[in-house]
Amino acid sequence: MSDFVKNLKPGDAVIRWSWNWTGSAYFETKVSHITPKGFINVDGFLFKPDGHCRGGGQALLDPKDLETQERLEKYRQKNFVNSILRKMQACRSLSYEQAIKISEILQEE
Repeated sequence: MSDFVKNLKPGDAVIRWSWNWTGSAYFETKVSHITPKGFINVDGFLFKPDGHCRGGGQALLDPKDLETQERLEKYRQKNFVNSILRKMQACRSLSYEQAIKISEILQEE
């Protein structure tokens, strides 16, 4: 990670990985600026030259790294499934035809 972080410039694309006790999240973003002391500002958070956030719980990842791309894709897929589940929970009226289609999908598992 350090070679990637050492070569960052303002405007470079990065993945900001954030985690806490509830889980983790990935954000595609860009470097805002780099301070004279070498701290990297991304989305208002300051990251040390090793890529870890000064306050903890976050790190910068290389968007070109294959492992990072896989993690990001899994995160996107999980978020998509969760958004569909939330929509289904919020849905108060289904037609009979919609209910049949959902039932068929659920039975295929």
